[in-house]
This record gives sequence, structure tokens and C-alpha cells, in this order.
Amino acid sequence: MTKRAAKRKAAVTTAFLLLFGFGCRNSPHEHFAFGEPVVLRDDAVLVRENLTDTQSIHHDSRREVDIARLRVEWLAAEKSLADAQLVAAETRERQDGLAVKYSRFLELDARVPGDKGPVAPEVMSVWENNLRQYGAQTARSKAKVRLSLRRVKPLRQKALVLGLLADRPQTVSQEENEP
Repeated sequence: MTKRAAKRKAAVTTAFLLLFGFGCRNSPHEHFAFGEPVVLRDDAVLVRENLTDTQSIHHDSRREVDIARLRVEWLAAEKSLADAQLVAAETRERQDGLAVKYSRFLELDARVPGDKGPVAPEVMSVWENNLRQYGAQTARSKAKVRLSLRRVKPLRQKALVLGLLADRPQTVSQEENEP
């Protein structure tokens, strides 16, 4: 390593350490030119003379924790609902796509001249079996959406009461309007 590179590395390291040191100061006071401390943040007083003030502060902090826990639970439930709705939409799309392919296959079979004969029943049963499987998968995914909704609705109501929700959320599907 050359002297120039070593000096550059030392300068960069020094600049980084200075910036890091000044950026990470954790003092509630900052001293200015005349030595007068200026309060940058107001730390909470831990012990109050008045018991009701202390109880009020404790009650407020407990309520804040409860609201934060509810918000985490509610948002996790909303995420699981959104995931379930996505899976339901994807399975419905796959089922509809297979139904379109099956209809095209039937149209193509109808155009084939009569001397060739119809398509073998085994081929038709494969198509119908696939349609039944996709239909069952779609029904399961819709059931998961309904279960997620059952879990989300009370949490939405609690969030609305606590003021976490301004109004009813926009519904993505018609299933949310069902009781």
C-alpha cells in the first residue's frame, strides 16, 4: 500500500469516526457558546409527588401499549386476509382459464368431421376431473377468505372504536359484505 493510499484511508476513517461520534450523541442537553445548557428533549419524570398523576401516566402508557398490540394483531390479520384473497383470486383465475380451454376443446371437437369420431371418453373425463379439482381448490380458498374475514371483522371494529380506522375500509370483494 502506498503512502498516499494509507493517508487517504486514514482520512476517510477519521472523517467517518467523527461523523459517527457526533451523530450518535445521546445527551438531553447541548451546550452552546456561552455554556448555557439548552434542553433538546424532555425526559419524563419517573417519580411524581402526586399519586393520581403517576397513576394517570401509568394508565396512559398501558393504553398506548394495548393500542399498539391491537394494531399489530389487526394488521397481521389484514395481511392474512389479503393473502387469502390473493390466493382465492388466483385459483379462480386458473379455474376460469381451464374452463375456457375446455370450451375451446369442445368447439374444436365439434368441428371435426364425423368420420373421425368423437374424442375418446378418457380424454373428456380428464378435462372434467381437472375442472372438478380446480373447483374444489377454489372453494377451499374462498372458505379461507371467509375464515380470515371472521377473524378480521372484530379487530376492525375494535380499531374503529380506538380511532385507528377513520372509516370502514374499502372492500376488495363482495364476501366482506356478507354477515
